[in-house]
Amino acid sequence: MQSDGVRKSAKIGKRMLKRVFCHWHFYFAVITYVTFQCTTWVGGQMGLWVKSTHQYSVELINILPTGTQLLAIVVGVLIPQFAMVYPIWMPFTFAGIVLLFCNICLRIWSIPIGLKFASWFLLGFNSCMTPMIFPFVHVIMKDDNEAKSFTTGAMMTVGWAFFSWYNVVVFPVTEAPQFARGFTASICLISIYITLFVTGYLLWQRDIRRGLYKNAIEEEENEEIFNEKANLAAVEITHLEEKKTLITTIRQLQQMSKPGTTSEPDDSQESDSEPEQYLTFAELLGSNAVSYPTRNTIRLVWSFQIIVTVDDLEIWESDWIDFHRHHSDPDALYEESGYAKYGNLPDYDPKTDEDPPIY
Repeated sequence: MQSDGVRKSAKIGKRMLKRVFCHWHFYFAVITYVTFQCTTWVGGQMGLWVKSTHQYSVELINILPTGTQLLAIVVGVLIPQFAMVYPIWMPFTFAGIVLLFCNICLRIWSIPIGLKFASWFLLGFNSCMTPMIFPFVHVIMKDDNEAKSFTTGAMMTVGWAFFSWYNVVVFPVTEAPQFARGFTASICLISIYITLFVTGYLLWQRDIRRGLYKNAIEEEENEEIFNEKANLAAVEITHLEEKKTLITTIRQLQQMSKPGTTSEPDDSQESDSEPEQYLTFAELLGSNAVSYPTRNTIRLVWSFQIIVTVDDLEIWESDWIDFHRHHSDPDALYEESGYAKYGNLPDYDPKTDEDPPIY
C-alpha cells in the first residue's frame, strides 16, 4: 500500500490535529457531506403528498413512496461503477444534476402528475452520492491515515447532527405537501455540494501536479531511514561503552599478570605494598566485566564459562590448575556430560599453537 501512496499509521496527537485543521481536505469533506445529508429525506415528504391527493388507498399511500427506495437500490449500485471508468467528478455531477432537476420541478409544483411522480422517484439518486463522497475523501487523504480517520468520523458526526433537526425545521408538516421553503433550500444545498465536489477534485489534481503526495511518501521513507540510522548509532554507542568497560578490566588484569608489579600506592597508604594476588574465578564472575566478543581479550560467556588469552601462560597456569583441579578429577558432584569435559587441553603447545582449542 505504501507504493500506492498510502502512508503508515502514526500516533494521534496535537500534530495530527494541526495537520487536519490546516489543510483544505477536512473542510471540503465535512461541508460537502453535511450539505448532501440534509437533502436525503424524501420518502416521508412523498407520502404526505400522496395522502393529500385523496386518490389512493391506505395501502398505496404506504407502497408508492417505496418506489423511490427501489430506484435508490439500483442507482446506488450502478452509478458509482462509472467512477471506475471516468473521473469521479463526472458520475457525481451527473447524479447531482438529476437531483437538482427533481427539486426544481417539485419547487415549481404546478407540473403534470407524471412528471411529479418521476421527480419523486428520481430523488432516489441520493443513494449513489455517499459511495462516491467517502471513497474520494479516502483517496485525497491517503497519505495521512490518522487525519483521514478523524475527518471521516467528523463527516458522519456533523452530518447526522444536522440531519436530526434540519428536516423538522425546513420541511414542517404544516407546509405539506408543497414544501416551498424546503425545496428551495434543497436546490441551494445541491448546488453547493456539486460545486464543492468539483472544486475539491481540481484541488486534488493540483496537489498531484505539484508532487505533494509523492513528497509525502519520500518524507516517510527518509524518516524511516533516519530512525534506522539513529537506532544503529545508539547500538554503536552502547558497544563503545561496553568496550571501554572491558578494556579497563583487561588493563587491570594485564597489570596484575606482570610478575613483580603491584598497584601504585596512594599517598595515604603505607609504602610497603602487599604481595601480588591474582583474581579468582569467582571474583572474575562477580566483577563488572561486560560480555562482548573481542579477540585476544577476556570473554565472559553467559553459560558460566570463561576463556582467557594471555601472552604468558605460565603466569596463570599454576593458579588456574589449583582452582580448577576438580575438573581434572571430577567427583560425584560433577558428572561428565555431552556439554562438559574434564582434563588438560590435549595436544596444545603455547609456543607453537596460535589459537588454543576451546572446550
